[in-house]
Amino acid sequence: MPIGSYQGLGAPSVPVSFISTASTAYTLTQDDQGRLLIYNGQSSAARFNLPTPEAGMSYEIFFNSQAVSSATKIIANALGTYDIVVAGLGGSTAVAVAVGTTAELGTGVKFIAINDTRWAAFQTFGTSLDSRNLESTTT
Repeated sequence: MPIGSYQGLGAPSVPVSFISTASTAYTLTQDDQGRLLIYNGQSSAARFNLPTPEAGMSYEIFFNSQAVSSATKIIANALGTYDIVVAGLGGSTAVAVAVGTTAELGTGVKFIAINDTRWAAFQTFGTSLDSRNLESTTT
């Protein structure tokens, strides 16, 4: 049986959704899981809020545009109840992460909840020499 595709042979193997640009603050929902979430940027500083982590939840975000005023922040929890550990960042955790520059076009990141307090973040591109790597930040 063929894998589902854009040609109508069943469900697509990777559903694609666009993150709304109607607001500068977007909270990811259960319906956003298991999809490639495309973000086309915002004219001012933007933030994505991750939901309360439950082991196995996952979100994948692809930046399809540059940020304008500051890099887009992805926040685990403004109160610090939950945190994010970034693969390859040397063992540090943060309540939020952001791309290291406003040149976000082509950047991809996947978040997987590893327990009920922590998200793991995996970059889907780049090297440690790439200025677009994720960096820990504040909310």
